[in-house]
Parts: sequence; structure tokens; C-alpha cells
Amino acid sequence: AGGGLGRIFTTSASNGLNGWGDGLYTNGAVADVGNGSVFGIAYGRSGNDEADPDRWVVGLGLKSGASGSIVYINSGSAHDGAGRPVYASASNWVSGGAPPGPQFQRQSIAYGNDVWMAGTLDVNVSGDYQTFYRSTDFAANWTRLAESNDEADESHAMCYKGTGNIWMAAHGKSIWKSTDNGANWSRIFEPDTAIWNCIAYDGTSRWMIAGSGGDAWYSDNDGTNWTDQSSRTGTSKEINGLVFMGGSVQRWIVVCADGVAKSQTNALIDADEDNWTNLSGPDSTTMNAIATDHVTAVAVGQSGRIWVTTNGTSWTAADRNDNVGTQSLKCIACDIIGSGIYK
Repeated sequence: AGGGLGRIFTTSASNGLNGWGDGLYTNGAVADVGNGSVFGIAYGRSGNDEADPDRWVVGLGLKSGASGSIVYINSGSAHDGAGRPVYASASNWVSGGAPPGPQFQRQSIAYGNDVWMAGTLDVNVSGDYQTFYRSTDFAANWTRLAESNDEADESHAMCYKGTGNIWMAAHGKSIWKSTDNGANWSRIFEPDTAIWNCIAYDGTSRWMIAGSGGDAWYSDNDGTNWTDQSSRTGTSKEINGLVFMGGSVQRWIVVCADGVAKSQTNALIDADEDNWTNLSGPDSTTMNAIATDHVTAVAVGQSGRIWVTTNGTSWTAADRNDNVGTQSLKCIACDIIGSGIYK
């Protein structure tokens, strides 16, 4: 999970209920990688060789200005001289070669099909408001992409389909799509009903987008057609995070402002007869992001809050050992590539 001032928190507990805040840095962080908040975090490949260890990549927003940066590290199994995993030491993190750009956003770092993508606030390049960054060398170097975008907006979330070369992005009030593995993008859908904050794929056939006002739409044909689900989410709160929790749960879960969270199955979405289920929670603090390994889903939010669900219908508050404090936790990912996002 990513917090303020470059602090990164982690737990090795599979249930997500404890181990947070046990690191050696301020507030129990395992690493402090910069002077700005960690806005995006993702897990993916670090090389073409199957033996290459997977990699954590984070996007930072620097507090000293509008510029953002990318840092990364291989997770591996290596430990330092004190017996700590290498990612628990800030000096082991490496800066990615991204062009100077603005802050990264929400679900803004993503991996798929040997490509890393990132979304940011816009950079005006002669009237083209560019927000997409792409890396084809496993996050070491990044290129800002031309978009032919005439709207001054931002990219909040990127998502790979899981097979083939299709990507989707939540981009301001519209949805963008790439059919060539993130090299080129075009606007495909603009309902103009919300600012879209998150996007995910259920690993089978359904895409879901969600955002401000509790709005949500879905597509079962890779974005050709979209169906409005907004009247069924049962909330007008801003939706900040979205996953599809598979396994025995088989539910879409969204997390929102003011501690609101909702979930629904694909079968009930198809029936269009029931509102989404309200997840009972420990308090009303805003939730910013959610991740799942399909057994457990963990949400993080304001004031250092961390919640866990194993059924998609109720939350349990995690034990943070009072170290995380009031850190605003802005993003979270698990170490299973694509889990809950596209597979």
C-alpha cells in the first residue's frame, strides 16, 4: 500500500489483518522512496526470462511541484544483511526513466503482456493533452504517448484484458481503448455522466468502469457497447476503487467516499433486478483503493484505515499496530499479477 511522503506499507499475512506498520521507517513503513505521496502501485514482470523476479512499480507525486516520478524494485527472495527483504530498504529502489510529468493517479500504474502503462494528469503538448506513459523495457524507461486528445483531463486508471493486445483506460469523462498493446489509443465511449476513476475486467468477458456520483457502466464486448448500472449501485458517493473478486466470492466490489462500499455478482447484474449489496464496515472513513487475491480483498483509505473482506459483504478492520497512524493510504496491490484487475 502507498501512503504520503513516499512511504510504502506491506504485510505478508495472507489474510491482510495484521503485519501492517511493522517496517523500520516512519509510521512503520517498509520503505520511504521519495518526498511525495505514492499515488499508484502495481506488480508485474521485470524481464522476458521466466526466471526473472517480478517487480513492484510505484508512481509518486512530488510535493515540491507538479512533477511526478516512477520508481521500481524487483521483489525476489533476496535479503539484506539484517535479514530484511530487499524491497524494505529505500536505497534498493531504482528510479524509472520517465519524462518529467505531473502526478500519477489512483489505479494509474498497470502491467500486462510485457508492457507497463501509467496514467497521469494531463500535459498540454500543442493542444494535445497527453496523459499516457508506456514502457516496453519492464518499467526502466517510459515514453509519453501522443493521444490527439483535445480535452484537458487526466487518466485515473489503466487495465489490460489479460489476453491478446487490448487495454482500456478510465480517462476523465471518457473511456479509451488500445488494440495494439498500449502503443496507440482512441476514445471509444463518453457518457458524460461521471469522472471515471477505476476500471477492471472479470477475466471472462465483462469490463466495469466506475467513478463519481456512484456511477458504473459495463461492457461485454470489449467496449463496443456499454450498459448503465448506475441506478443499481445504490450510492451517490464517489467510487474510488474497483476489483472483481473471484474464487468462491464472484463479486464486483467498489469502495467509495465516507466508508461506503458495494458489491454485486454478474448474475444479478444480468438480471437487473437488485441493487448492489452494501458492505457493513467498521467506520465511515473514505476508502481510496482495493486489491484482491481472490481469497481476501483489502481496502485502504484516509487516516491510515485498512479493511479486509473474505465474503464481499462485510468488512473487518485490520490491526495496524498503531504505527500507520493517520497516513492517507492512496493505493494498494497484491503480489499476484493482474489479480482482481484482469484475471
